[in-house]
Amino acid sequence: MKLKNLLSILVFSFSLALLGQEIERPDIIQLDSTWGKELFTFPLGFAQDIKYQGFEEARFPKGWNKMESPYFWTYTFAWMLDKDSLLTVHELEVAMQYYFDGVMSLEFERKTFPDIQDTAAVFLEKESTAKSSKLIGKIKTWDHFTSKKPITLNVQVDQSFCSEQENIIVLFRFSPKPFSDELWQSFGAITLKEDACQH
Repeated sequence: MKLKNLLSILVFSFSLALLGQEIERPDIIQLDSTWGKELFTFPLGFAQDIKYQGFEEARFPKGWNKMESPYFWTYTFAWMLDKDSLLTVHELEVAMQYYFDGVMSLEFERKTFPDIQDTAAVFLEKESTAKSSKLIGKIKTWDHFTSKKPITLNVQVDQSFCSEQENIIVLFRFSPKPFSDELWQSFGAITLKEDACQH
């Protein structure tokens, strides 16, 4: 492994250790232990402009940080938010812009790559009820951790309202692969655990 790649991985791991919070919570995403896991509390250390309260569970498959892997930048996370209504399309777009500007360290990266554009996020609502919604979208951002190049992520979002807790869970699935790729047949099937609302 090249020293540069090794250093990038070490920096990312160290960043997650600094940004993550020591939270003891049951998993809310239905995945096995082969997927890496990080937990964060809101407000997020790297995205303070997202003004929600709650937590994030992020899950990463093996190979997500390797450019030659079929799972490159393919991962999922869920937000459990103290909010009494689902996020609107506009709220999702703004939150993702703040999120990826922060997690990709765009201000720091511009010291070396001054032409980096701010993250752009666009979502389309596919299904919607008072207590759930499904959206697809596209996020154009910068790959701070591996390629040091622009990257476009396709994203699926499932939202649900937890009536007993009066909060919401937002499940995100990301991959640069197009939705027509066979990867989405399995990856897009990732769901929340049945008792997720109880956490």
